Amino acid sequence: MPTRSLRHGLRDERRATAGTVPAGNVPDTRVRVMSRTGVLHRKEKHLLQRLKSKEGIARITLLGVVLAFFGNVLFVGAARADYGPSGYDPNTGKGDVVCVGSDTLQFLGNFLADGSFLGKAGFNAAGAKHDKLVSLDATGDAEARFSYAQTQTVSVLTPAPLDPTVILRAGSSPAQRPNGSGAGYNALINDVTTTAQEKINCVRGSSHPSPQNFTDAQNAATGHPWGGLHVVRAATEQLGIAAALSTNAPAGISDAELVPIYQGVSQTWGDLPGYTGPCPACTIVPMIPQPGSGTRNTFLADLQKFNSGVPVTLGANVRQGIEENDPFSITNLSATDAPNAIVPFSGGRLNLWNKGYFHNPHTAFNNNPFPGGATLTPGIALQTGTAPDASPGYTDNRGLFVTWRASDDNAPIWANNSTTANWVHVLFLGTTSFLGRSLSGSGPVNDSGATYAFQDCGVNVTPAPANCANSTT
Repeated sequence: MPTRSLRHGLRDERRATAGTVPAGNVPDTRVRVMSRTGVLHRKEKHLLQRLKSKEGIARITLLGVVLAFFGNVLFVGAARADYGPSGYDPNTGKGDVVCVGSDTLQFLGNFLADGSFLGKAGFNAAGAKHDKLVSLDATGDAEARFSYAQTQTVSVLTPAPLDPTVILRAGSSPAQRPNGSGAGYNALINDVTTTAQEKINCVRGSSHPSPQNFTDAQNAATGHPWGGLHVVRAATEQLGIAAALSTNAPAGISDAELVPIYQGVSQTWGDLPGYTGPCPACTIVPMIPQPGSGTRNTFLADLQKFNSGVPVTLGANVRQGIEENDPFSITNLSATDAPNAIVPFSGGRLNLWNKGYFHNPHTAFNNNPFPGGATLTPGIALQTGTAPDASPGYTDNRGLFVTWRASDDNAPIWANNSTTANWVHVLFLGTTSFLGRSLSGSGPVNDSGATYAFQDCGVNVTPAPANCANSTT
């Protein structure tokens, strides 16, 4: 039998574990089942050898279960810094649906999935859903910014020293994040396998899939026909030219003026006939987002249109590779460059900035008030006024799209979420889907800064049909 003092020690250990006595009151005879190194201390081993009674074994077992439980909670929590979507099985229709792609639609996708910061419910909150819609961020930062080389400094020439990664499915290795519409379309097209389940179900796009995307989608899936791509338009927004609030740029820059600026021909503001701004001798700093960006693709297509259909070769002075829709790409420039910088920028994203969604990330978390950092202001505006040549400033009212494999239109019923429809029809296709039903889809979309404008664009229709136009410059 255990000694009286040992029994008292076990009793107090149990009470301490249950929180009924202060841990400091537990005698030195308390039992610690295992040290950090996995080696029993000499005294603990001696005590364990003496604990032969059922009472002692039961108490140790209880303590071990409690410790094991809290240990598992601790380690599981630490190991899962981000949600790892469950695999989707196309044979059973079970599993999470994963969308990747455009930075411009990152928050539209996030709000559709999980609800907006203004209280509009997302799909995952609408009833008892067993499988989720997961919209993976385009960048490694929740504010949709690049991971810069320095904490507070944006380097527009080399903005991303790392290629951020993401867990596409639980239990899989990290993969490079598809950042941008084009990167998202390419990732979907490259998600072809005969030995494992596909990882990506859908793509967010701020540009309509290109004719090459449709061709590649049909050719890539040899032996596993996809039938091409199905596209719906979720919303529209205004793409414009952004400049700092304190800028030497004119109130607007016309379509015709943008071509020589981005060719490197017009290099100072005074090179624009009719310019009456404060600094005609100041050097223009034209910038354009990273390759794979839908904003970049749309803007280059617009420049080609303005240049009589001839593709524009970007001048050597054009700064390329900045993260799209990041106002710090302008405001963190030098005092010389910031007032002269311009970049194509999402009007929807700027609306979200002006709604107060983003907060200073350099301030530690605090829930009073949440999230701790002060509300950020963008420090930029779209130059939509009259240009020096007396024409309207450049704007492009473009579509924002969701795309998936056309074969998924006939996928099995999304068994854990519906008794009648597959994931495509539950989420995106038709006016009874979560996105297509204005009552559920419009709130999250509008809160993201875009304008809800659902439209089925069809299967393999290129260029985009007139009722689903990608661009109205």
